[in-house]
Amino acid sequence: MHFIAEKTIPFQPCSKSSVFVGRQPIYGRDDSSFGYELLFRTSFVNHADIEDGQKATAELLINTFAEIGLERIVGALPAFINVSEEFIVNQHCHFLPKDKVVIEVLENVKPTREVILALGDLKREGYTIALDDFVYSECLHPLLELADIVKIDVSAFDNPADLEGQIQQTKPFEVKLLAEKIESIQEFQNCKTLGFDLFQGFFFSKPSIVQGRKLPANHISMIQIVALIQNPSVTLHEISDIILTEPILAYKLLRFVNSAYYGLSKEIDSIQHAVTLIGIRQIKTLCSLTALATAAGRKPLELIQTLLIRG
Repeated sequence: MHFIAEKTIPFQPCSKSSVFVGRQPIYGRDDSSFGYELLFRTSFVNHADIEDGQKATAELLINTFAEIGLERIVGALPAFINVSEEFIVNQHCHFLPKDKVVIEVLENVKPTREVILALGDLKREGYTIALDDFVYSECLHPLLELADIVKIDVSAFDNPADLEGQIQQTKPFEVKLLAEKIESIQEFQNCKTLGFDLFQGFFFSKPSIVQGRKLPANHISMIQIVALIQNPSVTLHEISDIILTEPILAYKLLRFVNSAYYGLSKEIDSIQHAVTLIGIRQIKTLCSLTALATAAGRKPLELIQTLLIRG
């Protein structure tokens, strides 16, 4: 048995301009790398206390796509990204590249009508959907019908029969099963025998932390820009002109496009081209998330939260 060694990321001295993203590898049955789960981090400390899930998700995504670059973090493998109910219902997932990410629905998301409709839209657009920390219940059937991957925390089941029961309950839905929090070779071998398809946990690797450099955008300017682009009649050309008034935002947009859509035959270096490529809805979401992420060190303003919902 062998596992592919983690890529080493050159260390840089930590500073106020540093940003961080945690990543933990996910493996297949043949021991090959399948993908990485991305984790919110604020330093090299491999743990994060999250007070505001919406803001944490915004920072994680901006740090990944606009500051560090997705390819640098995960290479050609898919990135599993945790999303909250608000993030799903407000349709912010659509700005993510569907062939580069797995939408990981948090365990506290309820199968409300709004959630199911939003996930159904993502499914039809070709996104891969995973259910995090899943514990079977009949009321979760609507989520199972839309899921491609189900993640089960094997450490939560002391009785092997209970774990096997979870597997049997999900089999009719033809999903891939991912065993997470595997901490020993015995657990790994047992999960293989039980029929799990994917594997994640400290037995393989603790999360590693990737560091990048943050270019801070002007917080007040960002709020003004987000407010301007909420105009329903705003055109792509007008949005391009608005973004160019904030050079750091323009830079982040180009970084996002070239990171999210890496593999393009030619690097995108025009704001108007970038805006045209990803569309008005995605641009509004990206600007709103950037505004929320710039609220570092303070509680997000109610105005930003409102604009994020409208975006």
